[in-house]
Parts: sequence; structure tokens; C-alpha cells
Amino acid sequence: MKNLLFILPFALVFPLRAQNFTLPEYEMKTADDYSKYTQDVMKAMQWLIDTPINKEYSDQVRINRFVLQWLTGSPQVHLVVRPEILGNLSSERNFPYGPQMTLIYLSGMGLKALDEPGASERELQLAGAEALLTAYGHIKHEYKASHLRKLEKLKEKGKLEDWIAGIVPEESIKQPADEGESPIQ
Repeated sequence: MKNLLFILPFALVFPLRAQNFTLPEYEMKTADDYSKYTQDVMKAMQWLIDTPINKEYSDQVRINRFVLQWLTGSPQVHLVVRPEILGNLSSERNFPYGPQMTLIYLSGMGLKALDEPGASERELQLAGAEALLTAYGHIKHEYKASHLRKLEKLKEKGKLEDWIAGIVPEESIKQPADEGESPIQ
């Protein structure tokens, strides 16, 4: 009971903090433009991961657009989408959040890439999978997704990292992307 009383205030405050993210006015056309918004995009990516996707927030669409524009245009990160890790959430029956979960997966990887520029692809993929599981934790009582349940079980058994290692080659991914190269593959 004492543990619950200790944890409860943090549980109540944390979602409020995530919901209070304010999107800056932005214009991103050059590499310098993207770098100006690095801290803002990191906050926005964390907001996407931490905020329940089954609730409507006034800036949700604008924040999604901001993060996606930054991830696809910034030379600071280079992300590889692994279908085996992301899954085909858009085709999951009765699971309406496939596209949003894709952005959350990219956000988890993007945060890791920005926090640790030399991170290996395995580390990025693990961060993406963990972001998916965090977001899924907010909605799993309402919506079921078999792929996310699989990832959840792997994590519970302590095997998620090994499973990802079986999918992703050992070498580190290039950070940042080479000029002219798409930052998301």
C-alpha cells in the first residue's frame, strides 16, 4: 500500500506533463532549419510516445506532422523501418491505430538516435519496439494487436533484445544520413 501511495502522485502528474507539450511555430527547409528544432522534436516525439493515442488532443495532428516532417527531412538521423519489428499494424483486425503506431516506432528510434548518435541499428530498433510497447500500454485494455502482444510477451520474458538481435545485423547504422540519402528507409 505504501508503494502505491508513493507511485500514485507520479502516475497522475506524468500524463499531464505529456499533454502540455506546446508545438513551436516552425519552418524547415534547410539543414540548419532542422537542427534549430532538435530539442522541440525530441519533446514532441516523447509526447507521442507518452500520450494515449485513443484520446483526441487539439494539437495531435500538427505534432504528428511536425515530427514526420523533421524525421523525413533532417540530416541528423538515419532510420531503417524493420517490418518484422513494427509489424503490419494497419491490417490488425479492430486496431485503428496502425499509422499512429508507425510514427511512435519512428519516434522511439529517433529519440535514441539523437540521444546517442553512434547507436547501433539494434539499439535503435529496441528503442522503437519499446516505444511501441509504451504506447500500447495506454490502450491495450481497449484494443488488441497480436503483434504488439507478441512483443509484450518477449519483453516480459526478457527476450525482446535477443529477438531483435536475430533480425538486425550487428553493424552500426550511419548517423547522420549521407547527403541526398533518405533519412528513413
